[in-house]
Amino acid sequence: MIKFFRRIRQKLLTEGKLSKYLIYAIGEIALVMIGILLALQVSNWNESRKERIHENTVTLELAKELNQNHTYIKGEIEYTENRIAALKELLALTATVNPNITYDYFNRLYSFASGYQEFIPIDYKLGKILNNEDFKFARSERLHNNLLAYSSHLAQALEYYQYNVDTYKEVNQPYLISKYPLRDFLWLPEEIRGSRHSIDHLSLIQTREFESLLANIYADVIIYHRHLMSMISDLQKIQVIIDEDYILSKS
Repeated sequence: MIKFFRRIRQKLLTEGKLSKYLIYAIGEIALVMIGILLALQVSNWNESRKERIHENTVTLELAKELNQNHTYIKGEIEYTENRIAALKELLALTATVNPNITYDYFNRLYSFASGYQEFIPIDYKLGKILNNEDFKFARSERLHNNLLAYSSHLAQALEYYQYNVDTYKEVNQPYLISKYPLRDFLWLPEEIRGSRHSIDHLSLIQTREFESLLANIYADVIIYHRHLMSMISDLQKIQVIIDEDYILSKS
């Protein structure tokens, strides 16, 4: 092809057809430029295609992680709601002049109310995405915004989870050790349960100290629960966005 164009140029020059040569030269330059532009267009198209594939892969991996968290957080919400119910029942008893409750049932309520379980949600993929300035959700700006909201509620939930832990270790546990047969608590291993030390639980219920302790625990738990519920709401919105903008998208 190059030899063909070279022959045409030489023929025009030898025949002294300068004007035609100039027109030809301009046309040849234009063809070269068009070829370069087409090559760039193809390159850009291939690059965009790779980015779309990568974005889809990352989004689907993120969706799996978020689905796991959804199940995990729902379990934590159920556990926390049981704690809230136990705390409300105990607080109602502290407002009763002559509470009527067996020690076994009181111990069951108090065990549930004051305990906690580990809360370690998965945020590996989410953290990598939000901390990567080079990665963008090109197909869905709203997905990025909703992930930021979810990440914020996750941080707040973890903060209040830590408050629950600190309240137990710094306030409730010292109280239990000094005033209650901690060995009777239901979340302790069964083989060590059964304290020989008795307690007047009805009198304990009516003390201001016990009532204040329950109110302190309740304040931490209820706010923690609200952030967990916000996370579930965020995850539901995110799932809809992923379905609409990625999984169900035809583009």
